[in-house]
Amino acid sequence: MPINILHITPDFDLTSGVTRHLLDLLKIFNNDKEYSIHLITNRGDAIDLLKNYNIKLNIIPFSKGRKGIFGFLKFKNQIEDYCVANNIKIIHTHHRYPELAAYYVSNKQEVKTITTAHSIVKGYKRMSFRSDKVIAVSNTVKDHIINHFSISPERVEIIYNPVIFPLLSYNKKQLKEKLQIPENKFVLLFVGRISKEKGTEILLDALWSLKSELENLLLIIVGTIEENNLFNNYSFDENHLKYFPPTENISQYYELSDIVVLPSRIDSFPYVMLEAGWFKKPFVGSKTGGIAEFIEDGVNGFLCEPGNAAEFTKKIRFVIDNKEKAGLAAENLYEKVKLHCNSEKYFEKLIRIYNNLLNDK
Repeated sequence: MPINILHITPDFDLTSGVTRHLLDLLKIFNNDKEYSIHLITNRGDAIDLLKNYNIKLNIIPFSKGRKGIFGFLKFKNQIEDYCVANNIKIIHTHHRYPELAAYYVSNKQEVKTITTAHSIVKGYKRMSFRSDKVIAVSNTVKDHIINHFSISPERVEIIYNPVIFPLLSYNKKQLKEKLQIPENKFVLLFVGRISKEKGTEILLDALWSLKSELENLLLIIVGTIEENNLFNNYSFDENHLKYFPPTENISQYYELSDIVVLPSRIDSFPYVMLEAGWFKKPFVGSKTGGIAEFIEDGVNGFLCEPGNAAEFTKKIRFVIDNKEKAGLAAENLYEKVKLHCNSEKYFEKLIRIYNNLLNDK
């Protein structure tokens, strides 16, 4: 009989790094006969993608802790009932609200708990990271969990996110025609949430500074607009800025891009950085969190201080003017992503953790 593992995450959205992580994880487990994967989520525009995977999906309308104690108890009881009915052996959570519910379930049922810390969070010290094991997506996240939440280092293990893309062949010219982008455009690509945390206005400042001297420069933004007012101080036309909503087929945007940019103020370990490497694109990001951990400035990418629009602008201009160095950095990032973020290593490490939990009676 396969071992039943339940994953729980809220907001299964296309722009969510956690969603991307889970979809990659499902690809890894899809044909594995030793494990049966269950997933509970509350909502999301990426739920339809799950029909492509061999999983058991259950949608429960929870709201990440904003319903008070009675809402939490109802959610906890639903999780407990599901575990009993489906003989769940491990609950793997991806947010602190379901993680706390899983912890209380484990006090009554023979189920092990594990949570993946995808981001740097604060608050709720007494209610966070109670799982038997905590996976941190970077050293930055691990150090924060240990120091801020006083968690034993032995309970925290680092596993870099895996990157899985099909080996598709795109014609860049045809892609530009499809998306109505002139062939001569030099494309900067930003993927993610449009917010201050992601430094969107820093990127817009850089584009504003560069567009007059680089007429063929085009910024493509793909993601969810969380703070629409960030665009209020700028007046761009479609010759310099194009916005596209979240999409399953994100690889096409990487293929047609010339530089991938991410001026985050804080970032735990962004998929955008890894995806830039996978597609061998020069990467310009902020010297913060997991970006600074993985990127060596001038070697496999280019870094600037968070929030410094002038420096970010100079880095973009440097990459545009130094194609040979930019190309070498892109190749180096690809090699590092291939070495440290491949699916086989991720699967081996995760299965080892699962087995250790199951054998720890």
